[in-house]
Amino acid sequence: MNDLAGFLDADDMTEVRGMLAALKSDTGIQMTVLTLDSQDPYGPNQSLESFATDLFNDWSIGDANRNDGILVLVLPDDRAMRIELGAGYY
Repeated sequence: MNDLAGFLDADDMTEVRGMLAALKSDTGIQMTVLTLDSQDPYGPNQSLESFATDLFNDWSIGDANRNDGILVLVLPDDRAMRIELGAGYY
């Protein structure tokens, strides 16, 4: 959980981290949630899909052999979000 936008309060952060840890423990699937105020400082000329895919790949989310990671990207100032799945789900 990386709340760089400061979107969640401490109780919400604790709850989300617990859910992410339980998912990993119960299924072996790694999921991360990332909040950024906006995409503009990081990838202003990219589509949201391309930006999320690049983050997913750069961070190597999930098991490399199963390719089963999940990224939830939330951009509150852009009023946008994207769920990026590893190729193992296709």
